[in-house]
Amino acid sequence: MPMTKTTPKGDRKPMTKDICEKGHKQTAQAVRRSQPVLAALMAVATLTSGTATTALAEGSARDWAGPYAGIYLGVIDNETDYDYTGQVFGNPFEGTATSSDIEISGGLQAGYNWAVSSRMVAGLELSYGLSDSSDRATDVRPARAGLAPSLGVTHTLTTLGSVRGRLGYTMGQGLVFVTGGFAFGEQESDITVQPGNRIASYRDDVTGWTVGAGFAYKLTETMSLQSEYAYTDFGSEDLYNRVYTFPVPASANLSAEGHVHQIKVGLNFHF
Repeated sequence: MPMTKTTPKGDRKPMTKDICEKGHKQTAQAVRRSQPVLAALMAVATLTSGTATTALAEGSARDWAGPYAGIYLGVIDNETDYDYTGQVFGNPFEGTATSSDIEISGGLQAGYNWAVSSRMVAGLELSYGLSDSSDRATDVRPARAGLAPSLGVTHTLTTLGSVRGRLGYTMGQGLVFVTGGFAFGEQESDITVQPGNRIASYRDDVTGWTVGAGFAYKLTETMSLQSEYAYTDFGSEDLYNRVYTFPVPASANLSAEGHVHQIKVGLNFHF
């Protein structure tokens, strides 16, 4: 059932349009803020790539074997699907909404690679980063809910980490890889009943799974540049569950399912 909100003129219009327009503006702002960071990393790659040895140019899984550690910067899209259900005077209602926020993220990564053949590389990587991605949904209410309370939600992902396995194939100085594993993070939620009375505020840990793919390039024997895309699913959780007896008998449940898209560029040092 579509979600709506009341305009200053008293009309009802879908929330989805406002959310999409806000998402486009946030995407453009995040990309503009990330351009200097990505340009700096590419400059490092340009200045150091000329020092790669002839042995690296030939490419071998042994070139990637061993421990490494580094930093990454990127863009994160925190998307949340809300499911709002309940009843008023015994009449059930249901509605859904989706909101998202795009911000810059950054953190640390470390791992270990094994050469399993002349071209194949298997590895394990741990990453941990900070984020301030807050998606907001206002006036969350089923379109024909009658007296159902209208909710407002602010959902913030503050940290994001993962422990992942990797499997890659060397191509000259490059390494193409796929990755997947366990994801974890911390989030904050603020829930209000309109016109703005806070009814719940909490911070909790979330866990889920993540998959992705990427490309790494050896700049020197001890330095590599890495780009990667990862999708993370934190599953569904209940944010709000309440039974009302006044002013009318009613109940309301709000659940959220988190999805995270992340694109990052990192610089690793091999030991």
